[in-house]
Amino acid sequence: MRLTLIIATALLLISAPARAADRACVTGEYTIVETRASMRIVFVPPSCRNLEAMAALGNKLRNDFAAEQIVFVLIFDDMRAAELWDKMLDAAGSLGAREDRFYDKHRIGSYGKNNHSAFHQYIITLQGLDGPQHEINY
Repeated sequence: MRLTLIIATALLLISAPARAADRACVTGEYTIVETRASMRIVFVPPSCRNLEAMAALGNKLRNDFAAEQIVFVLIFDDMRAAELWDKMLDAAGSLGAREDRFYDKHRIGSYGKNNHSAFHQYIITLQGLDGPQHEINY
């Protein structure tokens, strides 16, 4: 009986972070990694790398940035890739083949809005920048 309780408790502890990540995917939660002027770099858990979760994220970004006149958001499912954005910018868009591939693989979307030009778009790239794009124009 005691061994069963210990195993059940361990399973609950292991699955709690997974349930939290799944909940974040359904509600479109994200973490802002960096903000620079109208640019935001955000992180979502890797489990959110699917169309349903990314659609929820798009709706959340649209609501969260409704008051912004101009905003651009890059979405990553790996924190290290998200943190590379600043280095990528400083390196004029290239950190070397290996790092570029890693960065591109984990950049799974972008959201942009400019009220002055009526541009309002969300792009989902589930396979990274080299894969197909799902484009949503608002």
